[in-house]
Amino acid sequence: MTRSTPPTAGQYWRVTMTMCTAATLPQAYAAYHRRPMSALNRSPLSAEDLAAVGGLLERPVVAVDVGCRDGVRQSWRELRPNALLIGFDADPEECARLNAGAGDTTQERYEPVGLAASEGQATLYVTADPQSSSLYPPDPRAVRRYPELWRHAPRGTETISTTTLDTWANGADIPVIDALKVDVQGAELDVLRGAEQSLGTVRIVESEVEFQQLYVGQPLFTDVDRHLRERGFSLWRLREIHHCGLS
Repeated sequence: MTRSTPPTAGQYWRVTMTMCTAATLPQAYAAYHRRPMSALNRSPLSAEDLAAVGGLLERPVVAVDVGCRDGVRQSWRELRPNALLIGFDADPEECARLNAGAGDTTQERYEPVGLAASEGQATLYVTADPQSSSLYPPDPRAVRRYPELWRHAPRGTETISTTTLDTWANGADIPVIDALKVDVQGAELDVLRGAEQSLGTVRIVESEVEFQQLYVGQPLFTDVDRHLRERGFSLWRLREIHHCGLS
């Protein structure tokens, strides 16, 4: 990690962070810098690399995508049939649509479940773009300040049932999760707090994080980074940096 220039008052920033366990991190760096990957400036997790790795596995990789609206990453599908891909979204209709197009549900399936830090009832804050709905209310100051955040404009609330990733995994007889992606509009740390047992087998975590508050009370990058570091993960890279200025 290096010191970076902080965002100005006229910008909001969000980014996707990838963290690996200590055992995985040297392998990740070595894979990335091995030619031709470094020359092409592309990830070792690209589709052709995953397809090659898939056939060498002793057991199927279990990859979990929390906040999977529109489906898991296409590159993940290159691991099939040597993988079990499981997506979570609190919208039953979206999960039904994704399951209808997934094909073999023993390789890819979608669970209409809201994951959080604990089991119970929670308020889902519905927004103009359903993909921006969150367990945290949109920050009205951010919505007013940044025109690009029209997607976060409030459209009402719903009460949903939540569970934790650990509780779900125990009930579904999923003892090992290898890769975890979390993109739940500010509630990423909540999901990770409910995955204490699951993180024990996870080798790589990909999480969306923000450096400025887009939702009221949401944890920011430093909170997520600290939580994962305390559990043996190290930062591998930051990518997909999004920011915009005032109109």
